[in-house]
Amino acid sequence: MEYFTDKNEKHIFASQDLRDTFLEEIAGQNEKDPIFLNLAYTDYGGTFFDIVLIRFFEEKFPENIVVEITGYFGKNAIVFGDFMAEFREITENYPLGYDELEDFYYEVENEFTVESFEFFINDLDCDYGLDTDEKKGKVLDWLTEHKAGYFSLTTQGLDFCFETLENELVSENVILKQVANDDDFEQLPTFDNPNQQNLDLPY
Repeated sequence: MEYFTDKNEKHIFASQDLRDTFLEEIAGQNEKDPIFLNLAYTDYGGTFFDIVLIRFFEEKFPENIVVEITGYFGKNAIVFGDFMAEFREITENYPLGYDELEDFYYEVENEFTVESFEFFINDLDCDYGLDTDEKKGKVLDWLTEHKAGYFSLTTQGLDFCFETLENELVSENVILKQVANDDDFEQLPTFDNPNQQNLDLPY
């Protein structure tokens, strides 16, 4: 996130189309000492907070934000309006201090947390027999109770090592690795006559 005051600022994350849309939206405004906010993220850049802020302004101040979708599941945005000076002052002291931003942040955090854990659980499915919603739900309940808020959040979700978390679930007896039995394998032919084992095969 970056604040800027020149409406013609070139060093921001925005395409020319987004810049043009932004200038159209603020045309005719004679606000003294305007403040604008540029937000941007992709799977490989930006922060989780950028995602939260774009969502927040889209929902709470839809008339004061212009947004474009970019590559790598990203977005660029510019926020404007006479409330921006107050927003900047409040959030400099406490980033979540403005209006309903704190509650909104934790809602999105919870959403990302659950989605990341669900993706992780689905990845475990084959090895641990998590083949029903009930079984997956029990693992999700344990993770949200013991690991929510434990990992940092990125633009792609929770940042954790799959193998380490998998081993912890095993050690805590939350999941149990499936052991193959004889029925899982194709039965090979048996030979009643031991001499038959030495027959020439057609290859």
